[in-house]
Amino acid sequence: MGGSVRRYPSFLPTVVDPSPAEAAILKEIAEGIELHEAGKYWQAEKIYRRAVDKHGSPRAKALLALLLEQKVSSPKTLAQIKEACAADPNDMLIQGNYGGVLHMLGRISEAIEAYSAAVEAAPVYGEAYIGLGSCFADVMRHTEAVYAYRRGVESDPTNFTYWSDLIFTTDLSDTATFEDSMAVRRELN
Repeated sequence: MGGSVRRYPSFLPTVVDPSPAEAAILKEIAEGIELHEAGKYWQAEKIYRRAVDKHGSPRAKALLALLLEQKVSSPKTLAQIKEACAADPNDMLIQGNYGGVLHMLGRISEAIEAYSAAVEAAPVYGEAYIGLGSCFADVMRHTEAVYAYRRGVESDPTNFTYWSDLIFTTDLSDTATFEDSMAVRRELN
């Protein structure tokens, strides 16, 4: 993946009244995500591995697999994330990361399924909507891409990248009119 650093949602699912052990795990994974986002892969890997070894955390396992993919294109990445998905199928971050890896591998229909599972688990997960829109755009399903990008924008209206994807894809859509394209641009202003 070169030197690019993929941004991850810097939030974790809310756990109502977490036990001290659950709170510690969530805090540990959040620290790993922060380091991962900053491109400090070695430190993030250490935290993820500790969370996997010590707590058996499916989320940490999925993040570790994605980190390894970014570092060395590990052939085990897909299997590790798939295993994490099976362990916690309602975790939107794991499903979203699985979709991202599948998308990178060109397995678009499977990526669409994974991203769809992520947004079903967390309807406000903008990153997954953007990934879903990107998959639809890759296979020329622009109307569905516009819908997914629109949902991504709704989840984070201040994210210019989401708006850019929406505007570009609206322009490509077979069903969008000139007025539709202009309306999206007016919304941005």
